[in-house]
Amino acid sequence: MLPFDHLRSTTVYPDAERLAGGNTPKRCDTLRAAMGLSWARVTVLFGDERCLPPLDPETNDQIANESLLRIACPATVHRIPGELGPDAAAAFYEPIVAAAPLDLVRTRSARRSRARYPPA
Repeated sequence: MLPFDHLRSTTVYPDAERLAGGNTPKRCDTLRAAMGLSWARVTVLFGDERCLPPLDPETNDQIANESLLRIACPATVHRIPGELGPDAAAAFYEPIVAAAPLDLVRTRSARRSRARYPPA
C-alpha cells in the first residue's frame, strides 16, 4: 500500500488542510497530487511562512504550489503574506485561521522549525 492509499476509498475528504512548509513535505505532496483525489471543496492554509517576496521559490506557498497545489487545484488557498514581516503577517492571517475548520493538520517538527527559523 502506498502512502495515502486509504484516502482513495474514503468518501469524505477534509474541507480544510493546513500545509507544513519547506521541502520536508515535498515528496508527500507529490504523491498526493498524483492520486487524483478531488480537492474541489478543500481550503488550504499554511502553518508558517518565510518572510520573502510572494513569488520567491523558497516560500512555502511556492514550494507547495510546485509539488501539490497546481495539480490538485483546491477550492481556496490562503497564503501567509510573509512579505509583510512576521508580526503583520500573523495579524493578517489570524482571523483567516480562526474562521477555518481544520479537518487535517500536517506539520513538521517544531524542533527543526525553531532551529532553522529562530524567533526574533
